[in-house]
Amino acid sequence: IGQRVEPFDNNITISNGNDVDLECVISGVSDNHFISWTKLTDTPNGPRSDVIAFGDALAFDGSDPDVPNSPARYRLIKTSTRYTLEIDNAKMEDEGKFECWIVGTDQKQAVWLTVKTSPEIDFITDDFFAHENKTYELRCTAIGSPKPSIVWSRQGDMLPSGEYLSHGSILELVNMSSSHRGIYQCAANNTEGSVQETVEITMD
Repeated sequence: IGQRVEPFDNNITISNGNDVDLECVISGVSDNHFISWTKLTDTPNGPRSDVIAFGDALAFDGSDPDVPNSPARYRLIKTSTRYTLEIDNAKMEDEGKFECWIVGTDQKQAVWLTVKTSPEIDFITDDFFAHENKTYELRCTAIGSPKPSIVWSRQGDMLPSGEYLSHGSILELVNMSSSHRGIYQCAANNTEGSVQETVEITMD
């Protein structure tokens, strides 16, 4: 029959902090064959491929490179019929396409891992002093999975546009006047939660 990687679940979705097993079921594999787990990630510079495990060894153990002696979160369990990558305390950076491959053959299967995480605002305009009749942009971006939605509002008042809410990362304030001063709130929301931060605009 030859070497074979059995089809498995193509999509796995878990919540941040949970554990997950990526199980590759194999057959016809002898000690002379190498198996690998590779993670494929889309980056701004194009697709990136990282070998996670090769043969009996992990090439990446999931520890935090910025934290000395941080614990390994990845484990490899290899038997004659299973090549399993165990991930503890899954984080958003673990998201991606994982591919199990019997090296040197056409036998490979892939699984998409999605790690749901609550929103985190990673940029918001600083508080500032505004000038009359000028136009300003308030910016707010957030990370999370699913991708958070961004909504702007104003504490205790309508937005200058006459609306109570504005959807999107950028809020444009045209022809500023003293009535537009105040505290503007950015809210980032997804299925896992919400977070808010504010920008205070002052004027003479």
